[in-house]
Amino acid sequence: PHRMITIGSYDGDITTERAASPSNIEKRIMRFIECDASNNHTFKVGDIEKIIVVTDLDGCYIPDRAVIKNLAHKNITYRDDGIYTAKRGEVIQRNGNKREAINHLVSLTSLDCIPFEIYFMSRNLEHALEGRSNINNRDKIRHAKRFVHEHQDSESLRQFFSGILGDMPNDYLGSWDYIRAEESLRSLERHTNIGILLNHNANSKTN
Repeated sequence: PHRMITIGSYDGDITTERAASPSNIEKRIMRFIECDASNNHTFKVGDIEKIIVVTDLDGCYIPDRAVIKNLAHKNITYRDDGIYTAKRGEVIQRNGNKREAINHLVSLTSLDCIPFEIYFMSRNLEHALEGRSNINNRDKIRHAKRFVHEHQDSESLRQFFSGILGDMPNDYLGSWDYIRAEESLRSLERHTNIGILLNHNANSKTN
């Protein structure tokens, strides 16, 4: 049978929305997929073989002491040693909510009986891809388009992401244990476990 990959882009962060919680995050993801299927007209929910979510970590696993209050930073500023913000309490709360939602999703193996996995970009997409941070939305889009242009085939993508696995364990749950290490700043560092997904897919095709 014909297989295809369908990519849906969520406007915002489903793990940190005010109404999001571990108790409803599964339903919120499925609702988004159902709406996307309805609007897309190229697939039905019943056709889905696997659901894969990719999320930015935004430093959510760092200790609270690394969220640093600085009134000069009206917007959140990410650095290697911490998150700088004028609204420290709000960022700590956001990090806690995001951790709870992501931890719940990592513990799952399926959504509505469909195989499920969640992968991360750390600290976010542009940081994982190019080591950049704290750039505006226009530049984010520009850099993302350039990346897509430079890596148009699956083997190029696999080699790129495998190259930035770094010291992370080369397995799904091991990579999550690594990035969530207690009292670490790893979710601010440049990491992603997308390479594990791509390597797995490449090995599946050769077996």
